[in-house]
Amino acid sequence: MSAVSPNTAKEGLQAAMDVTKYTLAVAGAAIAFLLNAESLKRISTPCPRWAVTLALASFGASAIGGLLVLLQGASELSSGTYNLRNPLMRVPGMINVLALGAGFVFTALFVALIVWLPEPNPTAAKVGLATLSDSLRH
Repeated sequence: MSAVSPNTAKEGLQAAMDVTKYTLAVAGAAIAFLLNAESLKRISTPCPRWAVTLALASFGASAIGGLLVLLQGASELSSGTYNLRNPLMRVPGMINVLALGAGFVFTALFVALIVWLPEPNPTAAKVGLATLSDSLRH
């Protein structure tokens, strides 16, 4: 097996860091979207709450993994060692990508639950409580 030239290894590291910057931008935009969603105010059941919480946690983990990749990449660029197989680069990179994917799955689940779950009917709830209080009085 031939050795990889330092110039090729450096370009590979730079490309990995560029992809990581894009995943950080996507994760940040997804977090902003979820936190500003008007539908967060309409959540009345636990399922959408869990889905949005898991989505936010996943996107947060992705962002942290991406930051660790960028920090390690900058360290490797400054020292002249271009090793993408370094565990300090590989593990956070895998967390970055996998958590981003999980965040999208949980976001899709959240949106599906918001769309398909019926909205709570406050009038029906009040009528139900009034009926319950009337039955308790008798």
